Amino acid sequence: MSETTIDELIPGAWSIATSEPDLLRSRRSEHFAAEVHERTSLTFGEQYRDAVAPNLEYEAPKDPQAWANRVIELPTDTGVNEYQALTGIRYRGQNLERPFVDVVATNIPCDAHSITRLTRLVLSEYAQFRPVCARFFVPGSTDHLLSELRKTTGAQGSAFDVHLVSGELKTLLERPAPKNVARVQLAPISSGEAAALCTRIYADIAEVKPGLPEWATPQDAQSLADAASDGLLRQVLVDETQAGVLAFAARGEQGVHGYSVEEICLDAPFLGQKLANAVLWHGMNSISHSTAINQGSALWGTIHPHNAPSLRNALGVGRTIVGSYVWVGECAF
Repeated sequence: MSETTIDELIPGAWSIATSEPDLLRSRRSEHFAAEVHERTSLTFGEQYRDAVAPNLEYEAPKDPQAWANRVIELPTDTGVNEYQALTGIRYRGQNLERPFVDVVATNIPCDAHSITRLTRLVLSEYAQFRPVCARFFVPGSTDHLLSELRKTTGAQGSAFDVHLVSGELKTLLERPAPKNVARVQLAPISSGEAAALCTRIYADIAEVKPGLPEWATPQDAQSLADAASDGLLRQVLVDETQAGVLAFAARGEQGVHGYSVEEICLDAPFLGQKLANAVLWHGMNSISHSTAINQGSALWGTIHPHNAPSLRNALGVGRTIVGSYVWVGECAF
């Protein structure tokens, strides 16, 4: 499958609308390369099985193909195999008690009936893994679709996972500077110090918001080390006092390409002061001053809908929700 693209594997797979379809198509194939090539291989299946199966409390499939990504055919209501889905078994947050089927890409109609039919099929195909639900990425607005899914037998437990928020970097930089930019500075920090600071900040917030780990967790040391090696890791100073961490990654997802906000966290004494927009403003300017911004490069990220402060921050700097990951099934996370 070395020459296969996602569009050849599943023609007409869902994607985010764009005024530059050729650019999106090439980027989408690039972003799905690992899902199409590496994770469909028996080698990947063997490695995945050997890493996970010994830690499960039940007997998992021994066939490595069961662990690798695979295409599932979905018959139409007339029995013709017209639709396909690239799927794989996953574990939410690497928690082996939370298995789900990831629908990486599909060309079924984007409606509650079709999504529920496919969900039933993939949950049956992966039954040996005991998946709780399936996950789909749905482009555009998903509120109405989610409402319809919750009325559909077999999908009553459907819920949002995370929203994908994005804005073209050049356009965001043309907006007026937000409040408090004069109070905020960005400065270098080691990945080890940043990881320790993030861990402590999240732990402090979790004491007053016990549900936080369900929808927001700190980036690990390796992720922050990667950001540091790319010059995309900074500590946040507010009034010249250490206040948090900001980290980006140069990567893409679902055809959106540019810089992902991997981490933005502020210590408790600095919350509620409308500083996050100023932090992102400084971060975007730091990117623009250190590298050439490619055509269509975006500032993007994924945010859980319960993480209201982060969602407000994203929308406040001009980003919009361009799609959402959705859990589908009788139960969900």
